[in-house]
Amino acid sequence: LVNLKAFRAYVEASGVIGVTAPVPFEQYCSERVMVMEYLRGVPLTDLDAIRDITASVRGSNTSARDPEEVLINALNAWLGSVFLAESFHADVHAGNLLALPNGDVAFIDFGIVGRVAPTTWGALRDLFSSMGAKVSTADPSRPSTAIDYEAMAMSLVAIGATDDKVAASVDISAFARDLQELFSSIDDLEPSVTVVRDSAGASTAAAASLSVDEAALNRAVGNLASTGDKYGLKFPREFGLLVKQALYFDRYTRILAPGLEVGADP
Repeated sequence: LVNLKAFRAYVEASGVIGVTAPVPFEQYCSERVMVMEYLRGVPLTDLDAIRDITASVRGSNTSARDPEEVLINALNAWLGSVFLAESFHADVHAGNLLALPNGDVAFIDFGIVGRVAPTTWGALRDLFSSMGAKVSTADPSRPSTAIDYEAMAMSLVAIGATDDKVAASVDISAFARDLQELFSSIDDLEPSVTVVRDSAGASTAAAASLSVDEAALNRAVGNLASTGDKYGLKFPREFGLLVKQALYFDRYTRILAPGLEVGADP
């Protein structure tokens, strides 16, 4: 209940658009029971349903005109919560992010949250910047993005080094090469397509959605921790939670907005 109320307060205070969370009915809540608003929606991986939703609300008073904008609203809200809220949602699998009939995205189930220590804020900003480094394209007004692995390595050292001696001992170039190999393997993880058929009389309808391999994401987070261990770095629990959520959003980008350059687009 505390985490849900904190997120709702953050949404209201920050002015983020296209995002909500259930209203809790505190008079009916206890230590073991939480009663809240029922929200009807579809998972963020159901591309066909989200296309239908955004087509139906297009032209009305909504911030989401297509699936890409649904994703951008969710990503902006989540990323903002990392730095501006009391905590960030640390379990953003598709069942906890629902596209609502009005085009908004609902964050639900705040049972797992993370908190970023103020001492690592600067390093985290550098880390996110390294993942959206701008590179030149044929269209100078719309650069593409690439990962700056040396900048990433330096920010991860700042997050994971237990003392100055450990930080000074890390070979940044070698660490950057290991990170590039690790992220190349993560890029190879593609969402899978699930087709559901619904037979009604003589007609049969099929709807396709895409799913994310959570086990593969867990392995990726573990591999990052192992790579850090190789250089004497110990990442805090919250960092592992943060990385896993970022990987979820990377999968959602591939599903809803495969052409979106997160670091380059406004």
